[in-house]
Parts: sequence; structure tokens; C-alpha cells
Amino acid sequence: MSHPSETVVRSVAGLFQLLGIGAVARGIREVRADFNVPPLHEELSRELLPLWGNLRENWRRLLGRPSPVIVATATGALSVSGAGNVTVDVGLARDATTEERVQWLTAEVEKLKPKLRSVEHELATHKAQAANELRSETEKRLQFERAVSEQISSLALGGLRLEFVGLVWLLAGTVLASWAPEIAQWLATLDNR
Repeated sequence: MSHPSETVVRSVAGLFQLLGIGAVARGIREVRADFNVPPLHEELSRELLPLWGNLRENWRRLLGRPSPVIVATATGALSVSGAGNVTVDVGLARDATTEERVQWLTAEVEKLKPKLRSVEHELATHKAQAANELRSETEKRLQFERAVSEQISSLALGGLRLEFVGLVWLLAGTVLASWAPEIAQWLATLDNR
């Protein structure tokens, strides 16, 4: 039985390394897709376009072409003035007796009672509405946390599977590439037995 030569061992090693890199790249692509991260080429172009513009601008300066100069001026003024008066009609004479004052205050309190009930009702309505919104928001947050937790678990398990396979291929390829002559010689000695 003929055993592979060093060239064959190195070729298989390179193939294993490429398979490992492919598995890791696929895992990265799946994680990026799961988290709705744009493709790598979009991120690179977003990062490199400003750099390219800066490089082009500096290239012009190095060649001696002056950049256009823009001059802007602005002026403005602001003036504020005003006056006001506030008057309050109490509806009670200055020389009113104590009984008249008490009667007037009692009437004013009676006028305020419906307004107070209205405000209390409004506050109770707002309190109930705020409690319902808080309950709804808490439920939504818990659902979101569960969904994120499930997604993280799914990614961790799926990503680990691909990363493990990629690691095995890379390890096998690295071992074969590093010790190709020794492995080829060892395989040849197995044939002589």
C-alpha cells in the first residue's frame, strides 16, 4: 500500500485549514444575520469612504492646489420689552363683618368642592392609566428579555457548533502542515511493517 507524500499531506492540511476558516466565517455570518448587522463590505465602505475623501483632500494640498475658502458672516439683534397688570376681585367689602367674611369663605369652599372632586377623579383616572401602562410595559420588557435570552442561547449553541468544527479543521490542518515531512515519513514506515 502506498502512503501519501509530503506534498499530498501539505495539500490535505491546506484543505483542512480552508474548511476551518470557512466554518468560522459561516458562523460569523450567521451571528451577524441574527443580530441584523449589515454585511462586512458595507461596514468597510462606510469606514473607508471618509478616509478616501480625506486622502483625496490631502493629496490636493500636497500637489499645491488650494482648497476653496468659504467665508461666512452673520449679524443679528434681539429686543424684548413688556409690561403687565394683574387684578383680583375678591367680592368682599373691606369693612365686612366677621359673620359676612365667614359666610363668604363658606360659599367659596362650597364652590371649590366640585372642582376638588373633579381633580380627585382626574388623578384617580391618571393613576389607574399609569398603573395599566406600567403593567403593560413590564410585560413587554419581560417578553423582550425572554426573546433576547432565547436568541443568545440559540446563537451560543449554534455558534459553538460551527466554531468547534472550524477549530477541529484548523487544528488538523495546522498539525498536518507543520509536520508534513514527519507525517509522510511515519506513514511510509507503517507500510514497511
